[in-house]
Amino acid sequence: MRPGDDAVLTIVMRDVGGFLVPPGDSTVPAAQHARFIAHMAALSSAFWGWEDQLGLTTMAQRMRFFAPDNIAAELDAAVVPGPLAAAAAGWPALAERSPRSPGSAPRSRATGSPSRPGGKNSSTCA
Repeated sequence: MRPGDDAVLTIVMRDVGGFLVPPGDSTVPAAQHARFIAHMAALSSAFWGWEDQLGLTTMAQRMRFFAPDNIAAELDAAVVPGPLAAAAAGWPALAERSPRSPGSAPRSRATGSPSRPGGKNSSTCA
């Protein structure tokens, strides 16, 4: 047996459950939503210009944490974690609401159906 094979890891954390949004899909109060936006803006501002000098992950890798191909295998689990379920539902919603988002086919303004460059609907493409 190698040293450390029988090691036990214990992580002790302060309970912050009272500060978290309860499970479920109910709407959060407007004031709480505003605090989320303010805190996300402050976090973004704090890391503005930060560069990973340790090589932890590239920005491209971080942007793909919840990409469809990255979460696909985990969606087959008996219990899918909430953030992954939300991401899985969010990608089709994004494509529907933002037809020009990456990975979305351009849509014809006339028919709403996908159009192809140079195809029948290309002159009416949004």
